[in-house]
Amino acid sequence: MEVVKEPSNEGIEGIDFILKHFVNYLEFPRMISTFKSKSAQFPVIDRNELISSFNSSNFFDCRIAAFPYLKENISWVSDLIFIDIDKSNFKNERRFESAYKLTMKNIKEKLKGHPTVLFTGGGCHIVQPIEGIVLDEYKEFKRFGNPFDKFMRFAKDYLSNGKADKNNFPGLRSCLLRVPNSINSKYDTKVRIIQEWDGYRPDIRLLLGDFHVYLVDEENKRKKYNNDNLAKSNSFINQTNNRIEWIEKLLQTPIEDQRKYCLWRILCPYLINVKELSDEESFTMLKDWLEKCNQLRKLDFSKDRELCIRLKNVKQFYPISKNALFYENKDLINLIEGKVLQ
Repeated sequence: MEVVKEPSNEGIEGIDFILKHFVNYLEFPRMISTFKSKSAQFPVIDRNELISSFNSSNFFDCRIAAFPYLKENISWVSDLIFIDIDKSNFKNERRFESAYKLTMKNIKEKLKGHPTVLFTGGGCHIVQPIEGIVLDEYKEFKRFGNPFDKFMRFAKDYLSNGKADKNNFPGLRSCLLRVPNSINSKYDTKVRIIQEWDGYRPDIRLLLGDFHVYLVDEENKRKKYNNDNLAKSNSFINQTNNRIEWIEKLLQTPIEDQRKYCLWRILCPYLINVKELSDEESFTMLKDWLEKCNQLRKLDFSKDRELCIRLKNVKQFYPISKNALFYENKDLINLIEGKVLQ
């Protein structure tokens, strides 16, 4: 019979440290993930079950959702900003440090904030609680659809000047925070606190003007990209077999980074709206692609969950064109040029 050790005081202190960033300290159920669950999320109903689950994984890869588990069509207050500054996205330590310092400067100047900063082994996680609102209740934001997740992604890019990890897409159901004093198995490193939040929650309204400008700009870009793609469809889609050759090459080419972006902007809309495959056929093909990518570098996200979300939200969108891709994501261009793009 397996003997389960009592959780350490250090582990419990790390859990309570993270929980205090939430408006309602004991708001459950919440989703968590651990090394034992292979990073798959599962719910816990209270603090005791939370501690027990982390302890059963020996405090390896412990993450807790920043927002409670909610039923469909229930809104939540946008009361926390999460920014991941990943060392692997920078050529050297100096550039990483520069991006981190600039982000902290922006948070101080734009929000008067003093966030928690965690060193994770691979970089820094910045957690800034804010005084939030339910964005869905405001028509100027609701009309854009899913303003909660859009705000989370706007804030991390806006406050980091675009230096935050582009493979991290924080949102209501995807924002999980690492727990101090837990172990990041990828680096065999204990997560430690660099700076503690000062307890002050800046008002979200300090960012809403810029957020609205961002939403309008993104909407205009998306319309332009879709119109360009639609107008050029006769030239870049082989009408005999509905093929876009560079995307077909991408499907055969595993990559180390930018996978979530590829699913969102390229592969899912391509398979659904160009190839006209079913969700099931697309899911199978894309899961195989992700598994090949993981052989190059394993990333900590649930493949099944990510695919379901991306396929569900394809709607009528076409894949981004090569010309637009050069404008929108130069990091991906650098990654696939020579392999996919000739």
